Amino acid sequence: MPWTESRVDARLKFIQDYVMGHWPMSEVARQHGISRKTAYKLLARFRDSGAEGLLDRSRARHTQEHRTPPQIEEQIVAAAERWRCWGPRKLVAILKRRRPEIAWPAKSTVGDILKRHGLVKPRRPRRLALPASPGALVPAREPNDLWSTDFKGWCLSGSRERLEPFALGDVFSRYALSCELVDSTSDEAVWPIFERAFRTYGLPLRIRSDNGPPFASPGLAGLSRLSVRWLRLGIRPERIRPGKPQQNGCLERFNLTLELEALSPPARTRATQARALQRFRTRFNRVRPHEALDDRTPAEVYEPSPRRLPRRLPEFCYGDHLVVRTVRSDGCMKWAGSSYFLSEVLAGEPVGLLQVSSRHWSIQLGPLEVALLDEETDEVLPARTLIWLDEDDN
Repeated sequence: MPWTESRVDARLKFIQDYVMGHWPMSEVARQHGISRKTAYKLLARFRDSGAEGLLDRSRARHTQEHRTPPQIEEQIVAAAERWRCWGPRKLVAILKRRRPEIAWPAKSTVGDILKRHGLVKPRRPRRLALPASPGALVPAREPNDLWSTDFKGWCLSGSRERLEPFALGDVFSRYALSCELVDSTSDEAVWPIFERAFRTYGLPLRIRSDNGPPFASPGLAGLSRLSVRWLRLGIRPERIRPGKPQQNGCLERFNLTLELEALSPPARTRATQARALQRFRTRFNRVRPHEALDDRTPAEVYEPSPRRLPRRLPEFCYGDHLVVRTVRSDGCMKWAGSSYFLSEVLAGEPVGLLQVSSRHWSIQLGPLEVALLDEETDEVLPARTLIWLDEDDN
């Protein structure tokens, strides 16, 4: 390894060995572990400046022709101060969109500028868990293929009012369909939000959620009153695996941005916070570029669904080959002189029964097989695997 002693002392020793004239330059350079080119460079620096010429010199460029102009740097800093939660990539995207005639620096250069001005907070390193297999979860391929919904988690306003943010978004375009405060996590609190979204944007094919209320319940097939309404509208409920929020990662990332830009800290009053959420939603949809959308905004990608909300919720329809029974208000179904409990969530809903063996009947709710009736043991068995049935099967 060259220069095992202090750099200046080692270089002086090299000069002394060469000046003594016992060995040619190539041999002296080999003994000191340096190349002939470096050896001649050190000799020239010593002859020009003496021992001071052997000190380390800066490797920085002597010219700064590629340095970011001060006026450009000022605009970058101003943009970073306005959108404090945005990183270099999004800042470059928004600046290019607003001033395309300017040759903006690369995002790495913008990152260096932000560091110099103290506008970057270092992140704590953490171990990332491997994502779980999504199983039956299907990615969105176009707008309204899949909507995603969740609660942000409650907090208190400055006046100690409870704030419960609720979000609904289109997964493919990242478009925030709704972002508002609700009074509770009940079906009655969130159904009006879904109804407004359906009326404004049409109906999606699927809605993904976690396994908490009002999206799911511990009952039959995990159905809730809200998810039964979705089924009647031809929307398939899609739930992530318990403890796997990464399967709903699009909305989880939205909630993080929501917290940073609109809830840190919470507003003084509930009304002020509600207005802040609406401003955030507009900015998220129409101003904030998204890397997954090639730096376009969600509003540039999203299109409403052609499937419109009907005036009344449609009833479940079954083919002539199924026997239809209506679930009573206590959640029970009458069959062959006996009463079988299904779920209070299904009260008033018709279910279809299809004989699949000499002793088993498949119980279907619209397009979903939810249970199996065993006439021999006289019990209702939850479906081991939820099966979506084609229209021809009903």
